[in-house]
Amino acid sequence: MSRREKLITIQHGRDQGKAFLIREMDAFSCEEWARGAISAVHRAIQHSDAGVMLMLSESLREAFAEPELVDIPPPQGVPNTHPAVEKAREQANEEVRAQKEGAREATPTQMVAALGLALFLRLPLEEQKAVLQPLWECICYRGPHGDVRLEEQTRLEIVEDPRTVVTLRREAFGLHTDFFMPVVPCLYRRITQAGATFPLAQ
Repeated sequence: MSRREKLITIQHGRDQGKAFLIREMDAFSCEEWARGAISAVHRAIQHSDAGVMLMLSESLREAFAEPELVDIPPPQGVPNTHPAVEKAREQANEEVRAQKEGAREATPTQMVAALGLALFLRLPLEEQKAVLQPLWECICYRGPHGDVRLEEQTRLEIVEDPRTVVTLRREAFGLHTDFFMPVVPCLYRRITQAGATFPLAQ
């Protein structure tokens, strides 16, 4: 199986329209990077505070809350219990449930990527660089004359908007989040311990 890839087209600012290809690290590089990243996550969790717990709590609450069902009013002169009205209402609610289920299934991966990056950003700057720097080696600029690796000098020439830096770093991190899944139980335990302050259910 080939390594995963993701093509990102920037939609904002001075880099609007520029395309970047993010390619997954090779197995050995990814394993080495993941060990360092897990160690950094562990240190960040040890020093995390109520702000992280609140972010986790809100993400979980939103993901697992029941969807708000649709109430379709009947046409004038048609009873609310008419079979056609009830069928239309049920179809609309099935779509709502399906959308909610899709979002619910996507939430763990999205949350892992977002929270993992958020935890890293709580570390000292030098530790952040050590973890995040290898991600740039996974990114190429898809220019008119072919792909260009985003090495230190070429990054300065190609990337002009600070928001692009954030976008590319987030997407590259998200492509390598499989390693972070074993950390989720530890995070969940900390959420449970903080439940008295930030309850997951209303």
